[in-house]
Parts: sequence; C-alpha cells; structure tokens
Amino acid sequence: MYKRNSVSIIIRTLNNKFLLQHRDNTEHIEYPDCWGLFGGWIECGESPEEALSREIKEEIHCSKSDNLGLSNVRMLFQEERADKGWMEFVFYGEVTSDTNQIILKEGQAIAEFSILEILSILKLAPHHKNYLEKYFLIENKCAFESLLINKKMNSIKNYLELTVLGNVKDYKALEKGDGYILPSLCNPTGVFHTKVDAKIIALLIFKKDEPRGFHYHLEKIEYMTILSGKLKCKFSLPESDEQMELMLEEGQQIKILPGCIHTYTAIDGDVYAIEYAPQRYKESDVIVIKS
Repeated sequence: MYKRNSVSIIIRTLNNKFLLQHRDNTEHIEYPDCWGLFGGWIECGESPEEALSREIKEEIHCSKSDNLGLSNVRMLFQEERADKGWMEFVFYGEVTSDTNQIILKEGQAIAEFSILEILSILKLAPHHKNYLEKYFLIENKCAFESLLINKKMNSIKNYLELTVLGNVKDYKALEKGDGYILPSLCNPTGVFHTKVDAKIIALLIFKKDEPRGFHYHLEKIEYMTILSGKLKCKFSLPESDEQMELMLEEGQQIKILPGCIHTYTAIDGDVYAIEYAPQRYKESDVIVIKS
C-alpha cells in the first residue's frame, strides 16, 4: 500500500524575506485559514522533487513568465509528522521574480514576511513554524537566538548604549578609560579602546541632509563613534510603532544591538565617524527597510 508523504518549501524573496500562503478557510484541508508554506502531497510514483515542482506550478506563478524562477533549490531535511503518520520533505529555494509579480492560484492571499514578523504570526501552521525555526537555526544559530532574545526587549532603549569619550589628549586617562576625540573640521582625531575584538572597522562620512541606513542587522552589533559634526539618528523596531531620535556629537559613541532599525542624517555639515563590530560583514545579515 502506498504511504502518502508530503513536501513543503521555504521560499526566500528578493527582499530577503520569506513567502507564505494564507490557506483557504475550508474544513477539508489541514490548518484552514492559517498562514503556511507552499507544498502538498507526493503522488504515487513521484519523487519529492517532482512533487514539489508540480505543487508550485499548481499554487503560484509569475505574471510575466510561466516559470516562477526559483534558484538554489535544495532539500533541507525530512521531518516525520508524528501527529499524522507521514514524512514531510522540506525544501529551500530563492525566488528570482519580484513579489508583486507572483500570482496566487490556491489560497486566500500571498505575502512576504521577515523573520521577526514570522515569529509574531498568531495563525501560522504549527508544523510549518517548526520547519522555519529549524531552518533559521541551521542557517544562522547565533543570529536567530539573538532575535528571539531581542523580541522580548520591548523598548528601543534596551537596544542602545551611549558612551561619552573625553575631548582632551590625555594618555593616562586613555589607559584608564575609553579614549578621547579631538574634533576638527579638517583633521579630526580619535583614539579609543574597542569594547570588543573588532572583525571589521570602517571610516564613514555622512553628507549633509542625505539620510543613510534604513536597515537593521540579524547578528551584527554596531559600535559607532562620532569624530566630528552632528548626526541625527532615528531608531525604530520592526512590527512596532515606537520610534526614538538622538542627536550624536563629537566624542559620543553608540552601541546598537541586532534587530534595531537605524537611519542617520548629517545636520550642519559632513559628519566623520568610525564604526566597528565583532562580526564580519555578511550581506545576508542586513535587512533593508523601505524608506
């Protein structure tokens, strides 16, 4: 007798988010009216890969092409559905089409969600939530655990730490303290101890009235020190209406934890700053928020 198994796929979008389907609200399907991954049954004689290809074609397609455009498709793991008595094969893929061009053929709606947003969805099929969390842990254990901790930090203030450095050249004070900044329009000087072992260091120049940032990090902890000028900083949290604004000046250093959206604008003129972090740069660590 053929034992019916199933497939599902975790789809990452061009916006570094994840594509989910709002399932139909009908009694004959599993977890009706919930959000979940795309997928379905493996028919008799099909391989998991063949079933996945068929299910995707049945459920979604691109408005500009018959081909949805999935790349880097691979099987992540097999998960026994102990509650149902079958095996589910969980895949990963990256869609090459813009989300706005993807048309839903089955279900109520389609949408893309960030990791933080997925953690907050109340009506998410529980087995699919388990697959997503397992994938996040496989992909980047430290980053995901950090997000779980940060999700409980319900105030922007908990993500920020401000330090004020001295403005006098004093090596004895440097030896005992954080350091000093000697501001100058042409030749600002900064000498300070890093609070952690730095894996990346950057000299940043912010141009007047040109906002930069509009992103947060999954893992990177940022330390930024202002060498000269005034920098207006706006902070917010994903899935929150709370906002916070600070004005940083010469000699001030700010620490920003993962999960905090930050945007910077130089006010009176160009701003020079030094930024460092204990993590190496990874493009996948940067989550861009539309300005």
